[in-house]
Amino acid sequence: MDLTLSYIARLPVHLYMWSIVELFFSEVITSGVHNVPNDRPIIFCSTHPCMTHDGALLWKTVPTARPLSCWASKTYLSNSVIGRLLTLMGAVPVYRVPRTASERKLLDENRDMFRNTVDKLKSGVALVIFPEGCSYTEPNIVRTLPGAAWTLIEYQRLYPEDIQPAIVPVTLSYSAKSKARSRVHFFIAAYSVILVLTHAIQSYVKYCPPITLDSLPGGFEHGTRNAKELARSITAVLHESLVDNSIHAPDWESSNAAFMAYRLLSPQSSTYDWTQEVQQLVSTLSSPVYREQRAALSNYFSLLENCLFVDGDIFSAGVPLPVLSSSLIHPILFLTFFLWPAYFVGWLGSYVMTPAGKIEGIGPYKSLYAQGGFLMTACFASIAATSRISIITWYHFPFTFAAIFLALYLYHRLVVDTLDLHYRRGRTGICLLVANLIPSTPLDLKELAIYQAPPTYLRNKWLPEQPEHPQIVRTVDIMTRVRITRWHLDEALAAARESLASLPIKL
Repeated sequence: MDLTLSYIARLPVHLYMWSIVELFFSEVITSGVHNVPNDRPIIFCSTHPCMTHDGALLWKTVPTARPLSCWASKTYLSNSVIGRLLTLMGAVPVYRVPRTASERKLLDENRDMFRNTVDKLKSGVALVIFPEGCSYTEPNIVRTLPGAAWTLIEYQRLYPEDIQPAIVPVTLSYSAKSKARSRVHFFIAAYSVILVLTHAIQSYVKYCPPITLDSLPGGFEHGTRNAKELARSITAVLHESLVDNSIHAPDWESSNAAFMAYRLLSPQSSTYDWTQEVQQLVSTLSSPVYREQRAALSNYFSLLENCLFVDGDIFSAGVPLPVLSSSLIHPILFLTFFLWPAYFVGWLGSYVMTPAGKIEGIGPYKSLYAQGGFLMTACFASIAATSRISIITWYHFPFTFAAIFLALYLYHRLVVDTLDLHYRRGRTGICLLVANLIPSTPLDLKELAIYQAPPTYLRNKWLPEQPEHPQIVRTVDIMTRVRITRWHLDEALAAARESLASLPIKL
């Protein structure tokens, strides 16, 4: 398939990816695009914290005019819906092998994959690889697999006289990847790219300096020990680049404390390069010297997570309760009633489809099912219009549907940020009001400690085995949320602010 036909065949995919980014994220900021090389084949190696949202962001913002392809597990390609979508994207199947398999077996199982990958690179397609091998939620980058390195080596073996490909490391960092209406900052510096999303979610994508065989010392002999050593060397450089350009915390307490500190300080700080600021906070707070400050910030973060309906940004800003409650009668909530079904379908789909603790799936399922909700709303409105308006016949149904869907989309883009602000304010206000009206007592210190502990997330089965950590069992019922909201949030916020005042750091 030539490049023109490839673009046409992938048009539905690009529309799908574009709609995900536009519906879920509030802003995408791109800079440094000129640093991505255009004179050689490109392999984008990205971190993978948020399932299909990572691919959508790359497809929407990647700084190249070339068609994109990707690696995808054979399991996903076997799915009748997802597999069809990935096939349209030109995905190359990857055959996962057991963890105990040798590197030789890995090469044997994926010989066709490497050959197909090299052919695509040779034909002018840019490749997207997630070298961690799966999407997961951890405070740091757990591993980097050698697939991209072996692709470079295979390309060198087959086409030694050609310009060799470059690996462009990409990091994506989210502050709250399960929530909607975030901003994205996409920055590329010296062949590097940084993508940033803020508001409830913040995401930062960075395209880092490229890695080529020419930039590594030593000889090359395919099929010998030198090839394996070269693959390990390339993978080590890739891993180091991903770690250096992402938010990398030693544990969840340090990560949560740094994000909480940034959110409290962000009104006075720049959001252009916020991942560096968060990483600076991680480096400071992970020190044993600031153990008390780390604990206070992490405790406040965890209590907010357990309150569910109290928005952290709204509560921390100290907006008066009457202002919060008045948002419930703001006209925008009533002028957008026809958008509510899509939001409800998105929430319901993510709730049903995402296993407990697997937060990397919440955002993608929300956006996927919300799109289905928009399509249903447009379909019902089109049926109603066709049935009730005499000049519109069933022959006009496709055009009516397209026009109504486009109108819904444009109206959504116009009002969604205002709607989101007043919805979050109103939700927080009513929660605070109810919490103060219902008779309750404070939690004792033992009970409170359970809800102050960092949350535990479901570990991806494809990650390396780790020592068992004690699972904290929380029963966060409505009454518990009421008690936390009424008696402990203000105290935790005061302790967090006091701890910030004692940190030797300015953003």
